[in-house]
Amino acid sequence: MSPTSSLTDYHAKYFAYELTRRRPSDSPERLAAAVAGAQVDLNPHQVDAALFAFHSPLSKGALLADEVGLGKTIEAGLVLSQKWAERKRRLLVIVPSNLRKQWHQELTDKFFLPCRILEEKSYNTAVREGRFRPFEGEDVVICSYHFAKKQATDVANTPWDLVVLDEAHRLRNVYKPDNVISNTLKRALANKSKLLLTATRLQNSIPELFGLASFIDEHAFGDLKSFREQFADITQNAKGKALLKALDVAFKKARELGADEKAIIFTESRKTQSYLQRLLADSPYAGGIVLFNGTNTDDRSKAIYTRWLNKNKGSDRVTDSKTADMRSALVDYFRDEGRIMIATEAGAEGINLQFCSLVVNYDLPWNPQRVEQRIGRCHRYGQKHDDVVVVNFLNNKNEADQRVFQLLSEKFKLFEGVFGASDEVLGAIESGVDFEKRINDIYQKCRKPEEIKVGFDQLQLELNLEINEAMSNTRRKLLENFDDEVREKLKVCDEASRASLNQFERMLMRLTRHELTNCATFQVDSSFELKSDPFPEKKNEIPLGRYELPRRTGDAHLFRLNHPLADPLKHRAQARDLPVAKINFQYKDHEGKISVLEPLLGKSGWLSLNLFSIEALDQAEDHIIFSTQLDDGTPLDGAVSRRLLSLPGQVVGNPIDTPPSEALGTKTKETQTTIQKAISERNSRFSKLRSKS
Repeated sequence: MSPTSSLTDYHAKYFAYELTRRRPSDSPERLAAAVAGAQVDLNPHQVDAALFAFHSPLSKGALLADEVGLGKTIEAGLVLSQKWAERKRRLLVIVPSNLRKQWHQELTDKFFLPCRILEEKSYNTAVREGRFRPFEGEDVVICSYHFAKKQATDVANTPWDLVVLDEAHRLRNVYKPDNVISNTLKRALANKSKLLLTATRLQNSIPELFGLASFIDEHAFGDLKSFREQFADITQNAKGKALLKALDVAFKKARELGADEKAIIFTESRKTQSYLQRLLADSPYAGGIVLFNGTNTDDRSKAIYTRWLNKNKGSDRVTDSKTADMRSALVDYFRDEGRIMIATEAGAEGINLQFCSLVVNYDLPWNPQRVEQRIGRCHRYGQKHDDVVVVNFLNNKNEADQRVFQLLSEKFKLFEGVFGASDEVLGAIESGVDFEKRINDIYQKCRKPEEIKVGFDQLQLELNLEINEAMSNTRRKLLENFDDEVREKLKVCDEASRASLNQFERMLMRLTRHELTNCATFQVDSSFELKSDPFPEKKNEIPLGRYELPRRTGDAHLFRLNHPLADPLKHRAQARDLPVAKINFQYKDHEGKISVLEPLLGKSGWLSLNLFSIEALDQAEDHIIFSTQLDDGTPLDGAVSRRLLSLPGQVVGNPIDTPPSEALGTKTKETQTTIQKAISERNSRFSKLRSKS
């Protein structure tokens, strides 16, 4: 018997409240409802980022600064979905004008959020039709920076629950009074909850960091002067000092090997490139520095280019393409006279540096192919030395740097057939295993295909925990217990999660099956065929046909937590007035194992559920309190009680006249007191953090 086939009205009422209750701001479960209604598979860092974004209810906002391609839109979509699920639906997304349609599509297709692009034409049409507050409505509003600035008065007068600003580095110069757009939006969005998204690294610009921080909270760090005093040191820079030390060690090693003392340093931005040029100009490596960034409009590059043109005038080396000739001039200078080349990613494309044997990844990119490409500029045919030294910079105290490194490790996909990365890159993963030595041993000792397979399988086993560290860390945050709970909890993207229903989806489908008994047929847990409208009196025009949960396959309506069909089902279940009844829970009909319930087989007792709502700072929380006691007086904790209602059940006999034990009421009050105390402590903790900032 399927566990969804035997459900009582008591189960349904509990499920309906569990699916809609408001959760604490720092609870991972707060995301579960949002994810249950989204057609997206999550990566670990996206879960962490979304939790961070609304961790403190006192915060006026957050800045998410993941590298390009890591899914900031997904992270923002999670936060927006959570706000929507909490009925906080005054939501604004401000983006560059060319990204408006992309955001509309992402939020609509992946999160099923109703969205509306507001621009000059639609704004004026609304006003002509008598709708004098066009920003207000039952959908997520998407607009451009310029439009938001032009309609700043309307933006300021709308009580937004959340404002998301994409490409937020556009606001970094807000500390400058002449930056009109940034300052206009800063005033319009003052005291509004904001989520800033940016992939542009700000590097060492203290004023720009201050600008973005002050855009979120004017008073978080005081004025620019006090911010500089607290955080600026642009004379001592730990990463810069580490670079000088690394160059000393690497060049010493090069001298021992008889190699040329030449190094290429890769950065992610021209700002960092300029900083490193200033740093090295005051070091023993001041002579022979050359920049390479694809445009090279600095005076030194122009001088090198002019000299090169004069030297090669009349030869076939001059192509009359300034871009190509500039690249040749800089590479020639680096080979013949230079000592250090500081290059952006453009330096890794199409140039040969086999005369250089030291690669420094000052900024470690998240894409492993880019690391390989950088190394490949030097480690290629014509390189005189077997070993090219690669130095990867990682700040162990910087969460962002560590995340990039973790993602880099995951991206290798080491064991999908043939290794997809060079042994130099594999050596960057601090696995406790000497990759180069192990791989070399396999090739030296293994001759038959079977022997090679065994060798790599053994290497995989030794590295399995290391390779999956980021995924494991996320699971540990989301998983609380074992047995059924392991497969029911919110999961991240792997094959198992795509094939199974998470806790909220299962609960939603069990509730739906119970409420649509006479209106739909259910073949599997993740889909159903709606035969007739269960609420014809509401005239919602709910379409008939096949419904499936998001992320499933097939041609069907996508069913989710906030679907027009799901909402009235939940409301109907919540509204039922249920008398005290006897329920037989049927463990034998449950598909799965729940260890904590096995000692209760054959026993009976009392179970009471109460909804406890309480204000916590600026938001409300709902707690479902389980009070359970066996007939012999033994109490059961909330976790065990909650698992009871995951079992199929059946109401037996007539309503019970005997009132529940007084001990249950006492237990409920004790739990309420415990919850109140925990919330007070959390409020106090957030208040202290607020006062320190």
